[in-house]
Amino acid sequence: MRWPAAWPLLRFDLMAQTLFALTIRLALRIAMVWAGGFALAVAVRAVLPDQVGLTFTSPRSTIYLPYSRIGFWVCLLAALTVTGRPLVHYLAGAEIWDRDVIRGRQDPLQKAAGIAVLRGNLAPCGAIIKPAAASPHLLQHRGRAVVFDSIEDLHARLDDPELDVDADSVLVLRGCGPRGYPGMPEVSNMPLPAKVLREGVRDMVRICDGRMSGTAYGTVVLHVTPEGAAGGPLSKIRTGDWIVLDVPGRRVDVELTEDELRDRPVAQAMADAVAQPRRGWELLYVNSVQGAETGADLDFLRGSSGDQVNRESH
Repeated sequence: MRWPAAWPLLRFDLMAQTLFALTIRLALRIAMVWAGGFALAVAVRAVLPDQVGLTFTSPRSTIYLPYSRIGFWVCLLAALTVTGRPLVHYLAGAEIWDRDVIRGRQDPLQKAAGIAVLRGNLAPCGAIIKPAAASPHLLQHRGRAVVFDSIEDLHARLDDPELDVDADSVLVLRGCGPRGYPGMPEVSNMPLPAKVLREGVRDMVRICDGRMSGTAYGTVVLHVTPEGAAGGPLSKIRTGDWIVLDVPGRRVDVELTEDELRDRPVAQAMADAVAQPRRGWELLYVNSVQGAETGADLDFLRGSSGDQVNRESH
């Protein structure tokens, strides 16, 4: 069975976690006694039954992989054995048991499919997409925007039978960047509208200035900068605008002229929905946080403070 094209979600059940921990402990003890990295590999493979493993799920398939196939013991490669050498030292003749699980460098599942940085008039400072998690037919796409001004707006309207959306639409969620939604939540991989799900659609282009989980999947453009709350172009687009995604060309654009985009006002509904703290740490954060393209750091932490301690604290 082939690994799914979209990076899967991992689900551990409680029993598997417990057996995993016990197995690691047992294998380490065996390795210490036998004083060899190969002994550890054999021990881990021997004591793990095929009924214990990981379940990987994606929109296209579900795969169950026993730990004995995954070769997970490589997580211990940096650990020193009683010989004084790390386990990796003993792997010169290591064998890959299942090349559907662990592929060689010359046979990747997908080529150049890590993270792509996009730019364009919708993301002048950049945006991110994971091609490996996206649907190939959507990597170059033109669609009509369906805009949501906050996560609450999304939840309230997404499954409305009257929502004007189809499989070619581009879902846009804004106000979720570090300033608009302190903490920059993992909401960019929006669920699909019930209307298109009933038609069998399993992926759509989605655009957001927030984050998404590293194990999430979908054709999702995230970390759009400048964010909506900072007055970026994302704050000015409207439902019905045409958006063009071109991942091979590293572009994401809205079909508006420079003058049209500049003269449009920021959407009032989004401005009303973003964080508006009155005091405390949240106010300090909102007033000081920088964009995602700089790491969402605080402006007063730029540069180096050095390691000198000016005054003792005791």
